Amino acid sequence: MDRKVDLNCDIGEGFGAYKLGFDEEIMPYISSANIACGFHAGDPICMRRTVRLAEAAGVGIGAHPGFPDLMGFGRREMIVSPHETRDYTELCIIWEPEMKNWLEQLLRQLWK
Repeated sequence: MDRKVDLNCDIGEGFGAYKLGFDEEIMPYISSANIACGFHAGDPICMRRTVRLAEAAGVGIGAHPGFPDLMGFGRREMIVSPHETRDYTELCIIWEPEMKNWLEQLLRQLWK
């Protein structure tokens, strides 16, 4: 029996002039990556760079969307409606076209 483990990592959490984490260094050791999509971490430049790093390393990508809690790094409780959740997720699609198909599939699953 062939067994496989998907070693996944949340990455791409830098923004602006701030680099957080060791994305380049961990990439050879993971099989999939959840890339921060802004609001709690990440920005369009960091997202694009991280998607390209993952593609070059043969690492699968997924989205790690967040809510607008940059100060709390997405760790604080927020009361949001389903429509607000959809709107924040749709903004991720606008910010990073390379992740659009994956995010659209996720939205379809969430809004069945």
